[in-house]
Formats: sequence, structure tokens, C-alpha cells
Amino acid sequence: MEECLKRADEVDAKILRLHETVGEINTLLAETPQGADGGGEALAEYQAAMLEKLRALRISMDEEGAQNAAIKSERDSAVSSLATSEEKLAKQQFRIVHLLRAIEAGVGGGGS
Repeated sequence: MEECLKRADEVDAKILRLHETVGEINTLLAETPQGADGGGEALAEYQAAMLEKLRALRISMDEEGAQNAAIKSERDSAVSSLATSEEKLAKQQFRIVHLLRAIEAGVGGGGS
């Protein structure tokens, strides 16, 4: 279960870094001065390349988001299962203690 939690945290951190990178790129694009022709062909090529990188980032984020959701679901299931198991264990321990007391009382009372 710790591994699932660790992996989910890693995915969340990676997604956060990707969001920050996209924000930085958008800031840089907004601050980039353009020539009299609006940037021309070089700008168009740069924008096309950047758009392709952003699309790849979006696909990567979507895939990792789906994996993250699956990991969280698995983790929640494991936590629920653990809680149920711990509850059953506590009940069984309670029963064992009382059965042992009853046996001791029967042996001690019947032997006298």
C-alpha cells in the first residue's frame, strides 16, 4: 500500500511540474517581442514546434492522470480492506479472550 501511495505522490508531483512548465512557456510566449512582421516564418515554426510539445505534454498528463486515478482507487480499496480486516481481527481477539476466561473458570471451578 505504501508503494501505491508513493507512486500516486510521484504522479501528482510530475503533473504539477508539467503544469508549471506549461505556465512558464505561456509566460515566455507572451513576453517574446515580435518584429514588425509579427514574427514571420521563424515564429510560425517555433509556435508549431511548441504546440506539438504541448500536445505531447497533454497526452502524457492524461495518461498519467488515468494511472493516478487507478492507483488511488486501488489504494482506497486496500485501505477499506485493511480496515475491515482489522475490525474482524479485533472481534476475534475479543472472543478468544472471553473463551480463554470461560475455559479457565470452568477448569478452576470444576476441578475444586
